[in-house]
Amino acid sequence: MIHLDAKPKRSVADEGINLQDYSYLGELFGYDLFVQLDNDITRYYLLDKSHTNIILYTALRKIGKHQTVNSSWKDKNAERGLMARFFKEFLIPKYHVLESGNLHTKYAKQFWINFIENNLQTYRFSFVWNGRETMIDSLVTLRVETRHIWGSSDIILRIYEK
Repeated sequence: MIHLDAKPKRSVADEGINLQDYSYLGELFGYDLFVQLDNDITRYYLLDKSHTNIILYTALRKIGKHQTVNSSWKDKNAERGLMARFFKEFLIPKYHVLESGNLHTKYAKQFWINFIENNLQTYRFSFVWNGRETMIDSLVTLRVETRHIWGSSDIILRIYEK
């Protein structure tokens, strides 16, 4: 399930994270980025400089030939737009194609709609349902398609780097 929720602080200790199990990738947006590869799941954590609090978390799962966003979370006090920036400046350039999972919270639904609306000229987007891929080439297409998609658990969003 994709959460993409803004929630109060989560600490590294409370989540049971042992940073020795993670690789440090460097600084990103003023935070420290860590990654853990665990079979088919890749977990990314942006941590504050003290490595005490989680600022942002995203888990990707390799399904078929694409990476699927399995779960994402951002601290509600983190800068506005941080999750979108993480997708645009880190995940999409790294993986070139991302898919959403097929279950979304209300926050995830709003995130994806806003992300598409703000990036329609930058990326290619599609909805995949019953093996049929519908490209989103305009805001009209987005509005028509989103009326149908979010109630179904069989539809995924696909993002392509142009």
